[in-house]
Amino acid sequence: MKTYVALLRGINVGGKRKIKMESLRIMLEDLGYHNVQTYIQSGNIIFQSNKEARALSAAIEQAILDTYEFEVPTIVIPKNEFEAILKNCPFNKEDEGIILSKVYFSLLSKEVTQEQIVLLEQLASGEEDYKIGHKVIYIYCPNNYHKSKIHTNSLERKLKQAITTRNLKTMQKLLSLIQ
Repeated sequence: MKTYVALLRGINVGGKRKIKMESLRIMLEDLGYHNVQTYIQSGNIIFQSNKEARALSAAIEQAILDTYEFEVPTIVIPKNEFEAILKNCPFNKEDEGIILSKVYFSLLSKEVTQEQIVLLEQLASGEEDYKIGHKVIYIYCPNNYHKSKIHTNSLERKLKQAITTRNLKTMQKLLSLIQ
């Protein structure tokens, strides 16, 4: 049985697209997933299954659509990939002047192409820095992330794929829960 992290995009934000974590946990158990845990109200789930990530993502999205009648992009990441995403973060060194509370992970549903890399370069403003990893864009935004040109909505428009973003603290907590 493999351990996965599922990250839901844009639930329980501003009173919209509400899903209670207890209901979500039960829904995933009903789908046959094991050891389901949720972390905070923004749609972070840890569970175990024998299925592959792409099939799990599609099943969770469909179950949410069937139950709540709205779409929620869901990115499912195997434990080993999740660990690698955190290990490879280039913005995790406080001694180099990095403010850890300003580090974000935009998790992607698929790899970035060469053409998309050019589009990303057009977004960069100089206020923030970013690096592209395997199905992740690491973002360091020393100012306000939500006023940055490199945020989830602009990335989704440019890359034309599902993306969800978490801060370093949330990613570290999820890592501790899967180990």
